[in-house]
Amino acid sequence: MTDDTNPKVTDLSARRAKAKAALGEPKTPTANIAAMIRALKPGDELMGKPPCGGNPPRELGTGLPPHCPVRPLGRDGDVFYFLNAAGGLGELSPSSSGKGHIDALFSGQWPYLVWAWGRVKYIKGAPHYQENYDAEKVRSALFDAATMKGSWNSVDMVRGRGAWIDPEGKLILHLGDHLLVNGHERAELGERDGFLYPGRPPVPGPSKEAQPAGPEGPGQRIMRLLNTWNWVRPDMDPHLLLGWICAAMVGGALPWRPTVFMIGDAATGKSTLQKAVGFLLGGALVQAVETTAAGIYQVLKDDCLPVAVDELEGQADGRKVRSVIELARVANSGGRMLRGGQDHNGRQFDLRSPFLFSAINAPALQSQDRSRMAILSLRELAKMEGGAPVDLSELAEIGRHLFRRIIDWWPRLHELHQEIRHWLIEEAGHDGRGADTFGTLVTFYHAAMSDEMPTDEELLSWCALLKSTALAEYESRTPNWKLCLRHLLQVRPDALRQSADKTVGALLQRFVEGPKGDDICDAAWLRHKLSEVGLGLSGPKRGKVSAANSWLFVPNDHSSLAPLFDGVKWQAEGGAPGTWTEALRQSPKWDELNPRGLHRQGNGRVGLTPLRGTLMRLDGLFEAVGDTAMDGGKKSTEDEELEDA
Repeated sequence: MTDDTNPKVTDLSARRAKAKAALGEPKTPTANIAAMIRALKPGDELMGKPPCGGNPPRELGTGLPPHCPVRPLGRDGDVFYFLNAAGGLGELSPSSSGKGHIDALFSGQWPYLVWAWGRVKYIKGAPHYQENYDAEKVRSALFDAATMKGSWNSVDMVRGRGAWIDPEGKLILHLGDHLLVNGHERAELGERDGFLYPGRPPVPGPSKEAQPAGPEGPGQRIMRLLNTWNWVRPDMDPHLLLGWICAAMVGGALPWRPTVFMIGDAATGKSTLQKAVGFLLGGALVQAVETTAAGIYQVLKDDCLPVAVDELEGQADGRKVRSVIELARVANSGGRMLRGGQDHNGRQFDLRSPFLFSAINAPALQSQDRSRMAILSLRELAKMEGGAPVDLSELAEIGRHLFRRIIDWWPRLHELHQEIRHWLIEEAGHDGRGADTFGTLVTFYHAAMSDEMPTDEELLSWCALLKSTALAEYESRTPNWKLCLRHLLQVRPDALRQSADKTVGALLQRFVEGPKGDDICDAAWLRHKLSEVGLGLSGPKRGKVSAANSWLFVPNDHSSLAPLFDGVKWQAEGGAPGTWTEALRQSPKWDELNPRGLHRQGNGRVGLTPLRGTLMRLDGLFEAVGDTAMDGGKKSTEDEELEDA
């Protein structure tokens, strides 16, 4: 805000306005200015201004000569960022700012360098312009211009190809060579609302014409194709895959990006199916076979395009596969990864890509990964009669039609997703993460197939199909505390190698079941055996200690207990207490209000030594480590029939 009563301020404002007017604004479109710059020759005028040699006029705000094709963005430490002459992101640093780097920034508009910072030789008082420029002056001017713009971060500010949300909540589609605002309004690349949308190779956008639902709509046409594969769950899996294809088109703009994993033996058509998905998404799908995590995020860079990885097989050494799965997990909610660089400078990557995997043998998936994906299984293909219902050469155009349907649904998609998500939680028993994963897939499937919001009957039908207790995706979704407790009960300690009971679980089971014949397995025997592996048994001070009134005591730290967790994620490191303590305390807590809880904090003894730790209720221990108790699970009809038999 200016103070008009202050003559000095008023005079300064007037001078600034006069200087800005003297520079003049371009009277021709930007593209024409670029063409004029490319056609410059030494001594030519640009926009009515003669060549300036080493002393060009300056723009207010940047200090650069007028109409400079390279625009400053800002700086981050000793790295200076620019929008280069080609519309992409460029950077300079003190160690990387020679003539080659400057030439790259101005590539395509190089004559501007000679016009603005050209070397001049005076012969008999007349200037003779050379086919060269003063790199030192260019570097100083560019560094100053970026500094005047202020701080700038390439990870937070650069938005590559894909879908984004602007500060006003509008959908922005970056299609490589232009933007679409709200899916329809064409806009130029460059700076917009504080973000940089740089030039990239073009990718397909939505069709210009609205597309129908029904038999001739793109959703139904793609479903006819997907149904030619032999799905294990034909009433669910192809529908979820269509939902993923639609979600992948706008994945970067979504709060949650589900992962899909297709599993099937040879001759089930997995690779062909991935190719079909690639045709539908066009150049907007990053496809790879047996890749690495580093390879994926280095190709993606600032893009938020979908990624498809074929032959992601389970292996004896699964580190490479696990890193790719971890990448998808981070991308689900749009996380940031930090990686070291060869120059000892860390690199940051924002991941907002939906992932599609396929394999014959799925790798070992942790529960937090399975809960973020739909696992679609394929059987061997039957012989197709009459050929495919859709010509594969038409898929690119059908994909653009499908894209248009998603764009037209966009204003209502949030409402649709919230409705479906609510039903999956209330009627199908999903937790928040499961509702996010399957709710997103169902939402986009519905948008592809219908113009109206779903009816209650349709929602109940989906809830019946996606009942959490019936989904294979949920079978191995075991809580962390339960996995830790199972490990404790099942691992074979060296101290019990010569014992008839070689695991902690076997010792406890023998005590719970009671003696058989002359067998001795009372509380004193159990305390002695448990002390050999750093554990204890706590019971009432008076009266007989039994399985009904005793607790397994797991100390926070003990030299004999620590080896049981070596090499697993609950191990102790560097002399610190083991992480098994916090894991076990994630189980239901026992108190007067919850007598069926499993653990409580307290004191106990290992041998004669009093320690702090976690007490686990012995009469609920074996039930807790099962799959149908303590976490709300229910027995299936098949389980009941087997027990009756």
